Amino acid sequence: SQANAIFVLPDGSVRDAQGRDLLDPDAGGVVPRTGASLHRRDQVRSQLAERGVIVPGHLPPVRSEVELTPADPAEVLNRAVVLAVIAGLSEEIYRGDDIDLDDVVDLQGSGEVTETEAEFLEQLLAEARGGGKWSDGLRSKALNHSWGFVAAHTLAWTLGLVPMDPYELQPADVSALKDALETAVATNQPQLRELGELCDAWEITYSCRWYAVDQQYRQGQPGDRFEFDGMQKSVLIERQRALAWLLLQDAPYDQVSLDT
Repeated sequence: SQANAIFVLPDGSVRDAQGRDLLDPDAGGVVPRTGASLHRRDQVRSQLAERGVIVPGHLPPVRSEVELTPADPAEVLNRAVVLAVIAGLSEEIYRGDDIDLDDVVDLQGSGEVTETEAEFLEQLLAEARGGGKWSDGLRSKALNHSWGFVAAHTLAWTLGLVPMDPYELQPADVSALKDALETAVATNQPQLRELGELCDAWEITYSCRWYAVDQQYRQGQPGDRFEFDGMQKSVLIERQRALAWLLLQDAPYDQVSLDT
């Protein structure tokens, strides 16, 4: 059976299928996991270990296919497009390029942007109309939003629009991404990859993110363990945000939990 039963009782306790209180550390309860989750965890972490990324067994696996209802493909495509457009605007700010304010106004009024993105666009418009000298605060926000290309690329991959190896942590090919998104919007027939493949990518990303966070706590400690560099850590953050938003659908994009 693929049941993953947890029961919340009237007394407020949370229990497993054997009635053990999962919130009581002395009750011996175990959060149930599906066989698919455990199998994926073992396979992925074995391959990561071969690369020097050692993830402890106590870190729970990501959810399996039977526990997830992913976002609608059209919604995923729209989110990828918005991320790419805002990342492009962010790079234009840094390059000092002229920005088409009509495009910014259209995007702002599209209903597709998050609260954080809307605030960024509003500040961009205000500063552009005030003389076009970008403040340090806007430039800092633009730097953060420029990483949206990675998230957009991840979502485009989930739609089969671009290639991506989840084990390889590289920046997005922006030109190829833009071409792929333009074609997808024109054809308007987005389809997600097989859910199992998406779960594989999520487990890889989640496990690597745990390792990267743990790496920060190990700074200065002796040892020759593998270490992610700054660029790879940033790629992991954007991939985790994109995949968790797509698969969990439990929060707006800019409020997705990045806990490990």
